[in-house]
Amino acid sequence: MAVREIAQIGDPVLREVCAPVEDPRAPEIAALVRDMTDTLAHFRASTGYGRGIAAPQVGVAKRVVVFRMPGEDAVAMINPAIVWRSEETFDVWDACFSYFTLFFVVNRCRRVKVRYRDVNGNEHIVDASDDLSELLQHEIEHLDGILAIDLVRDPRTFCSVKEYQRRHEGR
Repeated sequence: MAVREIAQIGDPVLREVCAPVEDPRAPEIAALVRDMTDTLAHFRASTGYGRGIAAPQVGVAKRVVVFRMPGEDAVAMINPAIVWRSEETFDVWDACFSYFTLFFVVNRCRRVKVRYRDVNGNEHIVDASDDLSELLQHEIEHLDGILAIDLVRDPRTFCSVKEYQRRHEGR
């Protein structure tokens, strides 16, 4: 298991626009995906939170995202791009490994379509809604140097993880 350190807010890598991956089948991309998957699993096991991670969060400015929805296998997306967004939006509580002590409300598109390649180079399009839609928007924004904290709806929604758990979790 190769768990990498997670870059924290203020680290310049989090603000970089990531470079495209030229060969999704390259051994260094397979190793990166394994490390990201291990790091995601470790964070989830130690905090109870976490469904996705972007390569800049482990210090690599490449267009790679790994996510794992509850009850499903991990999915690696190479060069993901949102190719369609619904007009319908919704407000959602957001948090991030790179500033985990903060929770806040952001507005997200209810549905998105994302084109990506898998680690074998095959192209896919996923039509994501609700939880998966907001997660993919969050992770793909990381690849463009955008943090969810930049998109907070109302600064009055900022709260600590403990306060979020006390007031909002499970609602």
